[in-house]
Amino acid sequence: QALATLESQGWPPHILDLVLKILICRGADKALRIRDELKRALVAMTGTLAWCEEMLALLEKLPGPEETLRDLEAKGLTETDETNDQLRNAVFRRKQINLLTGGLPMQREAVKWLS
Repeated sequence: QALATLESQGWPPHILDLVLKILICRGADKALRIRDELKRALVAMTGTLAWCEEMLALLEKLPGPEETLRDLEAKGLTETDETNDQLRNAVFRRKQINLLTGGLPMQREAVKWLS
């Protein structure tokens, strides 16, 4: 369709040839830029994936809400700002574990497809 549109302009053949070559060069330039951006995205996604997997491993070593509550009860500690903070932090860690656990499969798949 683009060729038909260009030919309908009534330009001399040498101008038409020049415009076609420019369009081809612009398309090739765009393709190369897309490829370069995908390479940069892959590097960033691979680094992010490694970081997320490392964070998940570290978070899983820390006590969860149930374990924190058991430890606090075993020590006979009553409800204070400090014990509430410990429980709040444990719940926050669990939330982060759930987010990472849910997001990592998709991230691994995206890295695999871009590789």
